[in-house]
Amino acid sequence: MTAIKTIALLALLLASVSGTAQILDSSKSVTDFSGSWKLDRNASTDSKTLSRFDEVTLAISQNGSTLKVAHSGKRKNKVRINELEYLTDGRGEENPNPLGTRNRSSKTFWSYGNLISEYIVSSSVSSTDEEYKQEATDIWELSKDRQTLTIRTEVKEPHMVPEIVRWFIRPEKYKKIFRRAQ
Repeated sequence: MTAIKTIALLALLLASVSGTAQILDSSKSVTDFSGSWKLDRNASTDSKTLSRFDEVTLAISQNGSTLKVAHSGKRKNKVRINELEYLTDGRGEENPNPLGTRNRSSKTFWSYGNLISEYIVSSSVSSTDEEYKQEATDIWELSKDRQTLTIRTEVKEPHMVPEIVRWFIRPEKYKKIFRRAQ
């Protein structure tokens, strides 16, 4: 009879421990990116941004599931500012492309403390009106000392394009490194 009581007690104990176990929810891990940030040109590998702007700064504010970014690019005393808004609950948003003239639709969400933004890049070759689509992802990471913001971008292979076009529109990976401005 004591063996049955021991087994029952162990079963009860295991059930209570597993019932209180926490499940890690990736969307609950939120990082505060608020502050002023300046692009570190030497540490960054985004050739498009580096070639178009002499200086890039971000002014970021967060309130709940809304992250607002003032993206400022300066070249030869001319400043271009784009106001961006990311809805971090995955609802989706439309923002101006900081390097282009069109708007860009994206979906943004949290994953284990990193901010993930997924969107589509449109490209064309020569003077044709045909556009080719590529999936892209930005991953925002903050260093442990909270002084470095890294935005890693991956642009994937274009979908359903002729082989010759693949020579001109290629996948790419690059990063932008920002240092906290004092």
